[in-house]
Amino acid sequence: MTKVSFYLPAALVKKLVVASVIRGQDQSDVVASVLTRELSSVTYYDRSTRPPAESLTVTEIGMESSV
Repeated sequence: MTKVSFYLPAALVKKLVVASVIRGQDQSDVVASVLTRELSSVTYYDRSTRPPAESLTVTEIGMESSV
């Protein structure tokens, strides 16, 4: 996990505390669960979406800069 911080309305924080007690989970786990559900339709690619055919070799990059 990565640490992040947010400003949340006080009423929402109270609900978060209650939910974590009811579920017997850490508040971070409750937030992660809620965000996972809420953001399930968002697609994230952890790599370049550029097709390999468009990649330039080191030689081509040098030639482009001299043109």
